[in-house]
Amino acid sequence: MGQKRDSIVERAVYSETGSVKSEGNDGPESANVEESWFCLRTKPRREEFARTHLERQGIESFLPKIKQKRLRGTEVRWKVVPLFSRYLFFKHPTEASFRSIEATRGVSGIVSFGGSAASVPLAIIDEIRRRCVDDVVDLADADFKKGESVQILAGPYEGMEAVFDRQTSDRDRVVVLLDTMASVARVSINRNLLDAT
Repeated sequence: MGQKRDSIVERAVYSETGSVKSEGNDGPESANVEESWFCLRTKPRREEFARTHLERQGIESFLPKIKQKRLRGTEVRWKVVPLFSRYLFFKHPTEASFRSIEATRGVSGIVSFGGSAASVPLAIIDEIRRRCVDDVVDLADADFKKGESVQILAGPYEGMEAVFDRQTSDRDRVVVLLDTMASVARVSINRNLLDAT
């Protein structure tokens, strides 16, 4: 899932933008210098680290995140992680050099095509931000359909396959059908313990 999200970044930049030259001065010469959004790759698990050092240089950045489900036994925990692993967006003068960005601690390189940094369309940044609350993308819960095959990830029925039956009045719980040797049993279970098969 992470790799699929990551590929979206470079595909979207490549398909919706032209290349932008990275030669020039290190910074704007006037207050009216045109700025664009760009994307960079960070070193592994250094997204927040790189963002902090960019902001210390006065560079505006955007690191969208997502809540990721983690299971510990039967307990569901949520961890906030970058939406695009090892990528973050930053705003920079279009015609300025990227040397200071590339030298920033935690940064691995600038996303570029044909040897030039590629700008990210503002529409992409705006769309991601529109879906964010405090930089965390708000995604809807998985919407299972009646009759859909699911697998139970944890708990006493861990590893068993079941059939989704219905949502309960409790938003976090659903009813699934377990096919046992003797009969079909209806079981109420936390929806976060299910995954589509």
